[in-house]
Amino acid sequence: IAVFAAARASALQRRAFDAERRAERIGQYTLKRKLGEGGMGEVWLAEHGLLKRPCAVKFIRPELAADPSNAARFNREVQAVTGLSHVNTVRVYDYGQADDGSFFFVMEYLDGPSLSSCLPQVPEVNVTSLVEQLVSACEFLEAQGLAHRDIKPANIILLDDFSRLVLLDFGVLKPVGEAGLTDVDGQRLFVGTLQ
Repeated sequence: IAVFAAARASALQRRAFDAERRAERIGQYTLKRKLGEGGMGEVWLAEHGLLKRPCAVKFIRPELAADPSNAARFNREVQAVTGLSHVNTVRVYDYGQADDGSFFFVMEYLDGPSLSSCLPQVPEVNVTSLVEQLVSACEFLEAQGLAHRDIKPANIILLDDFSRLVLLDFGVLKPVGEAGLTDVDGQRLFVGTLQ
C-alpha cells in the first residue's frame, strides 16, 4: 500500500507541476501544452508573445539542474546548437532559466512526427533522400567540430510528407576528438540511448 501511495503522490505532483507549467509564462513565451518528456526534461509547445510564432521550449528538470554536471551538459547543448544553421538541424532562438530554477531553451517548433512513430509509413521513394539528409546533417556537425552521439529515430522529425528530416536533441553532443565523458571519480560514462 505504501508503494502505491508513493506512486500515486508522485503522479499527482507531476500533474500539478504540468498544470502549473501550462499557465506559465517564461519571458516572452507562453506555454501551451506539453509535447513530450525524456530523461533530462520536458518539451512544451509555446508561443512568442509579440511575434505570435509557435516554438518549442525544452526544460531541464530543476532537480537535475541542481547537479553541476547536468547543468554543464545542458549549457553545452545550448551553446553548441545556437550557432547551427543547417536545413536538417533544429534552430535554437533563445535560452534562459525559469523562476523554478529549471534551465530552458527555445527552438523552432517542428510540426511533424518522429521517425520512430511513423517508420512503416515512410514511402520507399523517400528513404534514400532521408538518409542523405541525415548524412548531410552529420557532416555539417563534423565540419563544426561536433559529434551528435545519440542519433536514433526518436531524435529525427519528419516534415513535408516524409520528404525532409530535422535532427534534434543535442544533449550528448561533444567536440570531435574530446575524450569521453567521465564522472567525478574519473570513471568513463556511457551516453546516448541503448535500443
